[in-house]
Amino acid sequence: MSQELTLSFVPKGEQRLWRTGTRTKHQLNRNKVRLHNQLKSLLEEAPLKLSSLVSDLLVASARRMLQALAERETDPAALAALADQRLRATSTQLRDALGACTELSPVYRQLVKMALEELRLIEEQIGQLDQEIASLLHQHPDSAQQIIAEVGAMMQSSG
Repeated sequence: MSQELTLSFVPKGEQRLWRTGTRTKHQLNRNKVRLHNQLKSLLEEAPLKLSSLVSDLLVASARRMLQALAERETDPAALAALADQRLRATSTQLRDALGACTELSPVYRQLVKMALEELRLIEEQIGQLDQEIASLLHQHPDSAQQIIAEVGAMMQSSG
């Protein structure tokens, strides 16, 4: 049995910064997805059926409704009025889906508020990382495109 150590690649400091920044951004995006799923489950438990009409609870229209809900709005019609006109759901469908808001526990409202605050923070952090990564990589604008063109966007290891 060989006692040799397997050498591993240890990138230089600059590349470690790139990796750390992009990996952290990836993790923040995963946290955003997790938060979306948590929010969806919370609303179903509440029971508010908004997610059955709005596929993405993180779009501006849904956020306005959720923010008003968190701020103690109890009128389903007032919440439905915050929806964007481009939303496929009708005002009547939204009012029906949000009907339980009239008796919604303050605990659910607080949990929605906390989720929206966490979402805002995650998005702010992603924006900051985007700026930092762009700054770190500013001298390599074409490199990523060249690498993807050569190895593909979804490179797989062979082994």
